[in-house]
Amino acid sequence: MERSDIFEWTEDLEIDKGQIDADHKQLIEIANTVANIEYPDTQKEELKQTIQKLYDYVEHHFRREEAFMLALDYTDRSEHKTRHAEIIKMMNETLTGSHHMNELRDKFCELMEHWVVNHIKTEDKKLHNFLYSK
Repeated sequence: MERSDIFEWTEDLEIDKGQIDADHKQLIEIANTVANIEYPDTQKEELKQTIQKLYDYVEHHFRREEAFMLALDYTDRSEHKTRHAEIIKMMNETLTGSHHMNELRDKFCELMEHWVVNHIKTEDKKLHNFLYSK
């Protein structure tokens, strides 16, 4: 099967042209790896390991982004941190609420699409605007 990425890095996702963007690119790459697992029921270990990698990287990225916001004295830091907690909660619910591997893969793809579209393009874009207004 030829790899087909469903998540794509585009310029409208740029936040800082630095580490935050590098993190987002890495998250998109890991999400595409999850999405491209063609047979989740027979590739269980690969799917589990990749989702664990995605989960760990999301947590790592959120810590880095929250430290970045603190250093900037970002005014919406508390609300942004709450959004991060909501994403972690959704990830945990997806992990515990999926009944088979196809469902797990598909729900993680939906979650990443929601996060890419709604979080980076709205919440992180507010951080971008704050950063470049200084």
